[in-house]
Amino acid sequence: MHNVIVLGLDGAPWKLIKPWIEEGKLPFFKKVIKNGVYGTVRSTIPPLTSPALPSLYTGLNPGKLGLFDFMKDGRVISSKDIPSPTIWDYLNKDGKKPLIFNMPITYPPGRSGGVIVSGYPIPGRKSEFTYPESIKREFDIPMDLVDIRSSDFPDYNYEYLIKNQTKITKSRFNIFRTILKREKFGFAMFFVKGTDILQHYLWNSKRFLEDYYTFLDRELAKICDGVPDWNVFIFSDHGFETAPTRNFHVNTWLQKEGYLKMKGGKIGGQIIAALISYASRIVPQKVKLRAVKNSITKGKEGKTKPRTLLPGVDWESTTAYKDRLGISINREVCQERYETVREEIIKKLLKLKDRDGKNIIQEAWKREEIYSGHYVKDVPDIVIVTDGDYSTTPIPSRHIVSGRKKRVITGAHHSALEGIFIAYGPDIKSGEKINRMSILDIAPTILHMYGIPIPRDMDGRVLKEIFKEGSSHARREVLYEDEEIDREKVLIERAIDEMIADFRGMD
Repeated sequence: MHNVIVLGLDGAPWKLIKPWIEEGKLPFFKKVIKNGVYGTVRSTIPPLTSPALPSLYTGLNPGKLGLFDFMKDGRVISSKDIPSPTIWDYLNKDGKKPLIFNMPITYPPGRSGGVIVSGYPIPGRKSEFTYPESIKREFDIPMDLVDIRSSDFPDYNYEYLIKNQTKITKSRFNIFRTILKREKFGFAMFFVKGTDILQHYLWNSKRFLEDYYTFLDRELAKICDGVPDWNVFIFSDHGFETAPTRNFHVNTWLQKEGYLKMKGGKIGGQIIAALISYASRIVPQKVKLRAVKNSITKGKEGKTKPRTLLPGVDWESTTAYKDRLGISINREVCQERYETVREEIIKKLLKLKDRDGKNIIQEAWKREEIYSGHYVKDVPDIVIVTDGDYSTTPIPSRHIVSGRKKRVITGAHHSALEGIFIAYGPDIKSGEKINRMSILDIAPTILHMYGIPIPRDMDGRVLKEIFKEGSSHARREVLYEDEEIDREKVLIERAIDEMIADFRGMD
């Protein structure tokens, strides 16, 4: 059996790197595509690292994990918010020592098995973000430049940004290779955060991005040269595209369609929209962010309702309003018309076009069409993904669509659902393209490669089409656990293991 190494590139899209591959500027990428399997991987909704990677780690959709953003219950999420075993939990239990390096949402790193160097978000350099703790003391592990703010960016220049992020990434590669080489691991994961950071700021400066990807091409080749008998997975957790230039004022549209009602009627709504529009131009950004944070309050059933951002709304007559990921339906008002209202709104959204005849909404679903599990109730009734040129906002306006001010951030991924996937190695087919896969498929595929039974509630599937004909992975039937995993029991066992390891560390 051959081990597996998984290499992640945050937000890497085919449309960016494909021309450079074809031009021969990324020889390692060209090699693994020619001699391996490649395709597009569909991310989670929303296509953000925070839900996508926990789903990759567990093979479960966000509705079973309850993770849809970097925030949960007013705080930044951590590894403790993942209510399920991860790939490396299964492998470690099976005796395959894992090396997990810079993977996001792995802080705190746990206290048992393998080596873990947590990735973003981390409280700070002084926190214990490695296991064992001696790794942090032995290596000077750098932090990413994720603290760059738009207001600070004029103090930097593109050359400075690319130079420093390259330095940080190179240091991480060196440390990862050192640890991988000196210990006997049975599985490894490494994540590059810099691709996402740089693409946010340099999307319109492809020359700098090309330099960074050329550097990554060389470093990835070094890693794979060091483990020639391993199977390699290369993936991105979502895609990337040009940052939106227009706002879609969802609540304004809902009001015009008759779903959202203002206490002062149409005139009252126009007055409030005008006041908010004026305030948005004169109020400092920090005050705006504080207002947004304070405007979200819990309803009787735990649902979030915008208050400060939507002053003057007649909640007793309103049937629908903008929520986090989409549109929530006011069941108290709709009652038996709930399904009818949802279907009406979805149909109208999909037909909605701007003045140029372009669709504003890329996709719209009923929440249960894309999520399943305990946390589906926490999602708005209608989930939407806009066209890449649009960003949604709950703030009312005099117009349904408005222009966005020019920003330092030029790249985004709020609607970029498609990332990259490449598989290469002794058990993988050569030169073939796969047409349909999800980020949820990676976990069960890896477990299958190690001969570990797959939990029946995993949402992903085993990608048997990537394996060479006649290989053990292709011939072997997919094994499933006889019973669904008791996740509460797993979390208790994990906590006990960590307590035991802590006590041992006190000796």
